[in-house]
Amino acid sequence: MRRRLTVLCLFVACLLVPPIALAPPAAHAAYPRVMYSLSLPGEGRGVTVAGDLLYVASGDSGLYVFDLSYPAAPPIAGTCSLWGAGSVAAAGDYAYVIGRPAHLHVVDVSNPAAPAVAGSCELPSSPRGFAVFGTHAYVATQYAGLQVVDVSDPAAPFVAGSCSLPADALDVAVVGNLAYVANTVSGLQVIDVSNPAAPFVIGSCSVPDGAYHVAVAGAHAYVSAHSAGLQVIDVSNPVAPFVAGSVSLPGGVGSNGAGDLAAAGDFVYVTESKDDGGSLWVVDVASPAAPFLAGSCRVPGASSVAVAGDYVYLGTMTVFTGTGSIPGGLTVVDLGRPADAMAVRLTASVRPAVVGYNGLVKVKGVLSDVLSTPLAGHTVVVQRSTNGTTWSKLKMVTSSSTGALTASVRIVRKTYFRWSYAGDETYAGVSPRCSATCKASLTPPAVPSSVARGLKHTSFGYLRPQHAGGRAPITISFYRYSSGRWRPMMGGTWSDWKNVSGATRYGILYRIGSEDAGRWRVQAMHVDKDHARTYSAYRYFVVR
Repeated sequence: MRRRLTVLCLFVACLLVPPIALAPPAAHAAYPRVMYSLSLPGEGRGVTVAGDLLYVASGDSGLYVFDLSYPAAPPIAGTCSLWGAGSVAAAGDYAYVIGRPAHLHVVDVSNPAAPAVAGSCELPSSPRGFAVFGTHAYVATQYAGLQVVDVSDPAAPFVAGSCSLPADALDVAVVGNLAYVANTVSGLQVIDVSNPAAPFVIGSCSVPDGAYHVAVAGAHAYVSAHSAGLQVIDVSNPVAPFVAGSVSLPGGVGSNGAGDLAAAGDFVYVTESKDDGGSLWVVDVASPAAPFLAGSCRVPGASSVAVAGDYVYLGTMTVFTGTGSIPGGLTVVDLGRPADAMAVRLTASVRPAVVGYNGLVKVKGVLSDVLSTPLAGHTVVVQRSTNGTTWSKLKMVTSSSTGALTASVRIVRKTYFRWSYAGDETYAGVSPRCSATCKASLTPPAVPSSVARGLKHTSFGYLRPQHAGGRAPITISFYRYSSGRWRPMMGGTWSDWKNVSGATRYGILYRIGSEDAGRWRVQAMHVDKDHARTYSAYRYFVVR
């Protein structure tokens, strides 16, 4: 799997690409359509679905957990920091993630909003694809063959056994007591793993142009063979597997050929990465001896794939084109809509970017189809979030004759907004997020108009909104008027806090030296992740 880093850039794209129909289509799979794309800072290097959750391994950005209750545009439910997250698998309350330099991490996802690493295991060589079956993870490694990791204790996984292979192992699928390994130039290797401590090869099958990814369903293994397309291998007799059928896939100039794949029902979904693009190919394998390309759609940077219901979820890598780049992340392809279905394009913006406390901002957007034709008279929901991942409904807005959307909202902290259109069987989509920040409400310290020198004094001010735990960073600065200008004299961050009704009260204990008589002033300043830098008014006083 290719690894690159990219700059964080969150966007939503909805593309409509006419399907390639090289043979009579089978059901709706011949009409795949991109419905939603989300860029991620570490790209989409691995993807899997388990239950109602989607997991995306995103390089140095770690593991992203998505909620599939809205499968067309799943929101982020939680994240877990990991270094170099590559491939991912999941089962029950745990996700399993390959990370750099050569580790298998076990992540507790029993609370999807707060996934946490439960344990890790170091591997002897660079891990590639892997699979989890029962209490073991089976890891294909570049130079150390198949490694069998015991994960029965998530807090202490360990390598229980291994099997040497003649070439680089890049991917593995496991069914029962058999592991099927894509072994590049050595084709498909079938390994008996009934004894995890001593797995051994029982059969193999040569594959044109090498075996790079594998999926198994029933009596057949499906192998991506780069320029040789998809190979269908009969594994009904695992000791003597053989190629039962194959199909060439139209990569074209700059294509890296067939990539990751997933099997579901009578179809196999194959990714194609390309120097300046990429695709999802849908192959009908109802007749293993005569598979055919039933449909396709363009998915730039397509790298990894998982299928759930009527949707295909693709991890994508950043693609560099002649005019710029298309950032990698997650792309959702809809298989279930009718042939004349269309996605929507939603934009979002908010102005002004910074307002005062409880200030008014306007969230704007445009609803259109993918050809930029405005969609009028549709009800769209504006959602808000305080963290950019967990969203709540704010209000509903009807698009104008030009597709325009506008909502006026008051904010008391940094707030994210997006437009969400659940639509019908013809339209659906979610906009990228946007955000606005406000200042806090900060009163100056209450200081008497006249202060005696050399004595201790206490004064208070108020910060709104109330801060959790009664703590918030406030810097107090004192100035003395001397030689025609205000000179800074003393200051610092104070920690005397108390939450009162609707506000946080901060206190100051100070003393001014006996030699510093004259005109003084004091000012408070507050800034945190939820508020823009806020200065109070000055409070003037005289030191006698």
